[in-house]
Amino acid sequence: MSLRKLGVVVVVAVLTLLVGEATLRLLFEPPRYHSELLEFHPELGFRGVPGFRGTRSDARGAFPLALDSSGLRGSDLSDAEPTSGALRVVFLGDSFLFAPGLRDEDLMTSRSVAALAERGIRAEVANLSASDYGTGQELLLLRLLGPRLRPEVVVLVLYPGNDLANNSLALAGTTAVSVGDYIRPYVVEESGRLRVRWTHPLRSWLRRHSRLFAVAERHVLAMGAERRISWLMPWPARPGQGERLEAGAAPREALELFREPAPGSRWQTAWDDTFLLLRTLRDEVESLGARLLVLVIPTIDQVHSNAKGVALDLAIRRATGAPLSDLLEWNLPEERLSRFFESEGIEARMLLGPLREAAQSGAWIYQRDGHLALAGHELAAAVVGNWIAGDRAGPPAAAVEGRPVDRHPGGETEPATLDFRHRDHALHVGDGWLGWRRQVGEMPGGWELGRRGLLVLPDRAAPLVMRGVVLPETSLPVVLEMEVVWGPRRHVRLDLSGPFQVRLPVRPANPPGAGSHAVVQIGQRGPLQSGIVVQEVGFEPLAPRGGD
Repeated sequence: MSLRKLGVVVVVAVLTLLVGEATLRLLFEPPRYHSELLEFHPELGFRGVPGFRGTRSDARGAFPLALDSSGLRGSDLSDAEPTSGALRVVFLGDSFLFAPGLRDEDLMTSRSVAALAERGIRAEVANLSASDYGTGQELLLLRLLGPRLRPEVVVLVLYPGNDLANNSLALAGTTAVSVGDYIRPYVVEESGRLRVRWTHPLRSWLRRHSRLFAVAERHVLAMGAERRISWLMPWPARPGQGERLEAGAAPREALELFREPAPGSRWQTAWDDTFLLLRTLRDEVESLGARLLVLVIPTIDQVHSNAKGVALDLAIRRATGAPLSDLLEWNLPEERLSRFFESEGIEARMLLGPLREAAQSGAWIYQRDGHLALAGHELAAAVVGNWIAGDRAGPPAAAVEGRPVDRHPGGETEPATLDFRHRDHALHVGDGWLGWRRQVGEMPGGWELGRRGLLVLPDRAAPLVMRGVVLPETSLPVVLEMEVVWGPRRHVRLDLSGPFQVRLPVRPANPPGAGSHAVVQIGQRGPLQSGIVVQEVGFEPLAPRGGD
């Protein structure tokens, strides 16, 4: 081929790519690499979808969920002059602050305005948050919007449960709690200077500069995940629970947060990276002429027992003969952070103690997915309000003592039957459910089954019974699978809509030391169907159906 012909081919190829790039930018929004309400952003990695309008629901019914032109919740203050006499407060955070399952008026940002008003302080609040953000992304977002917002107070909502993994390249792709690592920017120190770095640098550069590459890459990654093609996945497969326990590690990588890190380990690096980010954020806030408060949110497992935690504890007891609490130090993150904040003079408030007190009183402070519920946001807002109003009592961040509250005592104090028709019993419900329905047509409600639902009950040596209803709109037949973990399993085919019952035979109770609960899994085989509502699960004897 002559040089002239080769030149023509190159020019045509370049023009084709440019036309394709321009066409995709006109026709396609930035791709959504993330399962949450997020889209790709070249500087932040991802952000909330600008201008989104949707509907969510809670126990009070449906409510609107709206995002502003920057993909943020709440009032857009970025171009507004501060209201005369009003204190301007900026909150930074991840899904604990974004909280798509809560109404705008229930968020700690809105509740803080009300808490301050009760103390005679007028305030206006900006909510700078997105699901799966790390402290580095929150720092970059503050740099992007902080000068326009001109805050007087900045509240960083720190969730060590995934922020340490979000903050460090050393942990990129190693945990299930940090799913945005592939496209997340990391703020790192190199030769005494802070720089932004990305995993897979070449792909990252192409993604940030070419919509054509980003769209094609997103489709390839989706195909790899759907078909489980390992070489198309961004990370190698993670070791399983058994393999980790044999190696002397925590059963899951994310739980290494609750173990003292070895010097030079990737978790020690993650702690060091997080401390660097907190120092940098402090300096950034001071440069804006504002005060900083760090609000530390614990994981649900640190505060009180829950269905997923009970199931994991039972698995660990079976594998090692010891409870999960023997492998982990639940107060360790707060202890390390407390020492750091005190040494750096950073004002902070730990919510672990107050949340445990609220859990002890029976308050419902976490949602089933592990995020704060309304009562948790109210408590956080009260703590922020007290601090802003001048509460400086005690050290900057007092260390926390005590243990998680046991809300699953077992024995006769817990019900051996979960009747979901009039109550959700959410403490005993884990993952795999689409949601609790208060009513099913003219009948009482129950939990709508997803792919595989998890329940925990006090253990009994008795037959296990499940009752429910298949709604008329469900495609038939439906094949259900019900099992007690390490016990019997049964498949049942449902050919008709309406009420159904499944019964498992007696199994021996757990041996001594193996825990006092049974873990029940209820799943669907074949295509996922909606409209399968579980109304009762329990050990015999169950009350007769006449109780409807």
